[in-house]
Amino acid sequence: MDNKMLENKIKIAVDHVLVPDDGRFDRILSECRREDCSNMDNVTQFENVKAKKKSWIKWVSVAAAVAVIAAFSAFGAVYYTNNIAVASGIVLDVNPSIEIKLNAKEKVLDVVAGNADAEKILDGMELKGTDLNVTVNALLGSMCKYGYIDSASNSILVTVEDDDAAHGAQMQQRIVDEINRILSSQSIEGAVLSQNIQTSSTDAAVTEIADKYGISIGKASLVHTLISSNPLLPESELARLSINELNLLLESQGSAAQSGIAAVGNASEQAYIGSERAKEIALADAGLSAENVIFKEAKMDYDDGVVEYDIEFCASGTEYEYSINASTGDIMSRDTEPCESYGHSHGNGSSNNQSGLGNQNGQSNSDGQSSSNGQNGHNNQNGQGGGLGNQNGQGNSGNPTQNGDIGIEAARQAAYSHAGVSSGEVTLTKSEVDYDDGRKEYEIEFYYNGIEYDYVIAANGTIISYESESKNNNAANGNQIQSGDIGLEAARQAAFSHAGVSESSAYDMKAEIDYDDGRKEYEIEFKASGYEYDYVIAADGTIISYDRERDD
Repeated sequence: MDNKMLENKIKIAVDHVLVPDDGRFDRILSECRREDCSNMDNVTQFENVKAKKKSWIKWVSVAAAVAVIAAFSAFGAVYYTNNIAVASGIVLDVNPSIEIKLNAKEKVLDVVAGNADAEKILDGMELKGTDLNVTVNALLGSMCKYGYIDSASNSILVTVEDDDAAHGAQMQQRIVDEINRILSSQSIEGAVLSQNIQTSSTDAAVTEIADKYGISIGKASLVHTLISSNPLLPESELARLSINELNLLLESQGSAAQSGIAAVGNASEQAYIGSERAKEIALADAGLSAENVIFKEAKMDYDDGVVEYDIEFCASGTEYEYSINASTGDIMSRDTEPCESYGHSHGNGSSNNQSGLGNQNGQSNSDGQSSSNGQNGHNNQNGQGGGLGNQNGQGNSGNPTQNGDIGIEAARQAAYSHAGVSSGEVTLTKSEVDYDDGRKEYEIEFYYNGIEYDYVIAANGTIISYESESKNNNAANGNQIQSGDIGLEAARQAAFSHAGVSESSAYDMKAEIDYDDGRKEYEIEFKASGYEYDYVIAADGTIISYDRERDD
């Protein structure tokens, strides 16, 4: 290496030192020239020092850069977690369904409409970046303005979705308190349902309901709770109901506490007649007063698209069951049966004489009280038999036959009398003898004024059960006697006349309406004098077919 090359090398080395040139290079070069550069130890030492210093500075610079990047990354992660990421969700369901997405600071990131009603509520609102309380106030105010929340529909469902259960529960309580405060300021007594759901552990059945009907997880959870309590409730129809309607059903089923749904306040019944009015309607129809019955049930239910009240009560050993339209007060159905749990009569009979003794004529007293001259036995089980009794003192609804059987005609009249109609006003659709556990019974069915009546009457005249159900006009009119239609009763008489049998000598009788290829027919069956008769008679009275065979 010549001197020129060596000078350049030293020059380059000195230039790379990260300090200003202080004349070191000229001094080194001068020294080198004096000694003909024969001794390069000083230069070599300098280069080594410079190299070590450069390496140290390099690693310090890299470490500093990494530290800066790490600091910015940590800051960015914290900022994202606290300000940008969704930490929890709040869903408000009334009929509008609105989801509020929050960050960790409980600032609103977004408000999402869950259905068309919610879009109406959110129209023109800009709520991003606001506090949770501000958003809740704005949303409830809009719901009240558009009539989704008022005194007649006062229920709201709050669903907190937060995987931190403790934080979710704390937020749930604050929101419920705030909603009650807001509604109170609007003079509305609110009914707030609330629940805290961990999204990571949501029931698969609930998720399926939400996806199937396009409703929130919160409302789906409410529907699932009701169905779990009463599997007969229709899932698809429940999904369409408002939260107030669902809340009324929830209260009547008593399901809220079992499901973990917290409830504050009572759902409004102002849109309906109310359970007390439903009781009054049922009692009036049964001809009873409240002080003489024991109520077993008075709850709201949902059947065939109609919200109704189910009313059940016992009186004098009979259980009455009514379904009453919650909006109109119409009686949808009624039924009676023996009240098994009913321990005593509401009359004056003693506890060891539940039914009361019959008097010499077998006439029972309406209050179950025994008469002073009753010597012949007990009256019927309920102590309510009307008319003369049989030889054993059992009360009947009409004149008995010799063996205590009132006969099918008297059974029909007993049914008409109980329903408050006359035979000329009804369309008889069924009149037959049946046996239940060896006991002879009469089954009577008829239509009157769009209502179908179904009676089961014991051979001694006791009404075992009865039921009535409203039918649509088409169904009712289909069973009315039309022009040229002789009716079921005339068809029965035609069969007796053709067979040469008197009605009084016939037994095990059946008479009902049937249709063959759209043609109305009457099917008449009875037994007499050891033979069994079977007739099919057209509506105009023509005997289509008949059969007589020995009764084995």
